[in-house]
Amino acid sequence: MPQAQREVAVTTSDVEVGEGPRKRLVRKHEQVNYAEPKAEETDWIETPKKKVRTVRVEVAEVEADVAAFPNDDDDEDEEHEVLELRPRKKAPPKRRARVPVDSIGYDSAGQEVRKREFQQAPSEQYLRARIRAMEHGLVFLGRERCDAPTYPAEKFEIQGITSNYNVNIGLVNKCTCRDHAFRGSQYLCKHIIYVLLYVLRVRPDLQYQLAFTSNELREIFSNAPLAPTERVVEAVFDPNRKPVEGGCPICYMDFEPEGEVIVYCKGSCGNNVHGHCIQQWDMTKKREGRPTTCPYCRHHWVQG
Repeated sequence: MPQAQREVAVTTSDVEVGEGPRKRLVRKHEQVNYAEPKAEETDWIETPKKKVRTVRVEVAEVEADVAAFPNDDDDEDEEHEVLELRPRKKAPPKRRARVPVDSIGYDSAGQEVRKREFQQAPSEQYLRARIRAMEHGLVFLGRERCDAPTYPAEKFEIQGITSNYNVNIGLVNKCTCRDHAFRGSQYLCKHIIYVLLYVLRVRPDLQYQLAFTSNELREIFSNAPLAPTERVVEAVFDPNRKPVEGGCPICYMDFEPEGEVIVYCKGSCGNNVHGHCIQQWDMTKKREGRPTTCPYCRHHWVQG
C-alpha cells in the first residue's frame, strides 16, 4: 500500500507571563493524512520491481549464478535467474554385440566377418614356428570331426611330452599347448601349423591365417586327404601288405622307403606305418592303459 502522506501542523506559543509560571516548551502536534497520493506526486509512488524469469539450462561446464541475455528483446533491466545447472550427459556409444568365437558374424552389408584380421603375408613369428614344425614330426593319436550347423570343423589329438594336446581347426584355430596359451590367439603354434601343412594340406595363402571363414573351411575339408580310418573298408579283410605310397597315418609325413623303417598291419588291413611312429603310438597307448590298435583299421596291432 502506498506510503501515507503526512502533514504536520505546528502550534507555537511565545507568550510570556511576567514572572509567573515557567514557560512551557513548544509542542508539535502531528497529524497524519491517510488519503491516497495524487498522480503528480511521483515521489510517493513505489518503485516497480524488476522482472525475473526463471530458466533451466544444460551446459557442459559453467560456474555462474546469473546469466544475462543481451540479445533478448525484453527490457534491459530484466535479469534471468539460473535456477539449476545440469551437466549435459553424452549418450554412451552403442556397443557391438560380441559374437561368440564359434558363431558366424556378419557386417552391416551382410558379409561374413573373419574372426581375426586377414594376414597379407606370413609374420616372422610364423616363419620361426614353421621351421620348428618341419624339423620335428608329431604323433597324432586321434582326430574327430566336430562340425557346427553352419560350417565344418575338426579336432586333433597330438602326443606331448607330459600330456596330450588338442588342436581345433575351425573359425578360429586353437591349441591347448602352453606356447599357444601364453602367446594368445594372435599366434600360431607349431602344432596348428603342422596340422595345416601336413594333415589338411591347405593352400599356401591360408597356411598362416589365424582364422577362417565358413567358405574357406568347406574348401579346406573338401580338398583335404581322407583320414586314415576313412581309407579302409573294414568289410574287406586283407592282411597282405599294400604298396608303400602316400603318407604315414600317425605323423602324416610322406614315406621315404630308402631311408626309413616302414612296417605294416599284419593282423588286419596290411597298411604301412613308420616304424618309429608306431613305437611312439604303442608307448602312449600303454601309458594311458589302452590296447595298441592299428591307426588305420583300429584292430589289434600285429606288426609285420
